[in-house]
Amino acid sequence: GSSTVELGVTLYQLLFHEFWEPMQRQEVVGSLVTHVGSGVGVKVKEVDAAMRVFSNIIDNGGIGSGKKEDGAAALRPFAPFLISLLEHLHHMTTAQVRML
Repeated sequence: GSSTVELGVTLYQLLFHEFWEPMQRQEVVGSLVTHVGSGVGVKVKEVDAAMRVFSNIIDNGGIGSGKKEDGAAALRPFAPFLISLLEHLHHMTTAQVRML
């Protein structure tokens, strides 16, 4: 249900903010991209949730190890993963395209 989706969103956000090593963050971003890619056109809530995590990371930045971080800068090293989301654009809902 919706509480499970919210738990997933919160968990992914916390993992991204707590993990500072690039390889750890790459695993989180890769998993989110997989949720988008596998859910487009089929599992709208799953895609919406994954996109919301990316949006929240950008909007809220991150705090981990006592440091404040710019959210967009934190995702920049993973641009190739994020660009791959464009491959699924034609299957996304209008709201998902706007979020992307």
